[in-house]
Amino acid sequence: MELDKKLADLALAKTNLANAKERLLEAEKAVLEIMELKERGSTSLSGTNGLKVTVTTGYTYKLESGYPLSMPTKMKVELDSTNYEKIRENNPQLFKELSQFVTAKPKKPSVALKVG
Repeated sequence: MELDKKLADLALAKTNLANAKERLLEAEKAVLEIMELKERGSTSLSGTNGLKVTVTTGYTYKLESGYPLSMPTKMKVELDSTNYEKIRENNPQLFKELSQFVTAKPKKPSVALKVG
């Protein structure tokens, strides 16, 4: 059956991807073990085979509650998509007014495969 073949191909591809990700992580770890990294910034090494690796290090920061107002901050405004969808369902007129200020792009389909 054509569906069975396509599902088997999908299962094999997902297994190959998982194995490739594991090999990639192992290879990255091995390279990191031989590099002297900076606390922040980029470090590069070149092999004799023409390959070059660059590793960038740094920090991510998370602001905790109770911070002083003198702390440098940025505010990100984003659409509350859950409530936007509720407006679409429950108030078409308001949705029509609001939708002129929203750009919608289709999400990449998510494919979940259950084996067994």
